[in-house]
Amino acid sequence: MILAALPSRVKSNLSQSEEAYNQIRSMIVSLELEPGSLINESELMDRLGFGRTPIREALRTLAGEKLVDVYPRRPECVSVR
Repeated sequence: MILAALPSRVKSNLSQSEEAYNQIRSMIVSLELEPGSLINESELMDRLGFGRTPIREALRTLAGEKLVDVYPRRPECVSVR
């Protein structure tokens, strides 16, 4: 689902985690985030305007969908698949 296509009343019903998920997923699908690229949580926070928790929850969901790899020993580091 692309967030920009949703009516504003529907957008307001989404949690920040869901909004972050939709935006990051859209960036992956559109290749704005290229496969194999490394990105960190701080960069996503700055770019999307969300706090750490919504970004982490979104990345956890994307990792479950095998769209990103999260490196737990490298703080804040994520690889796009």
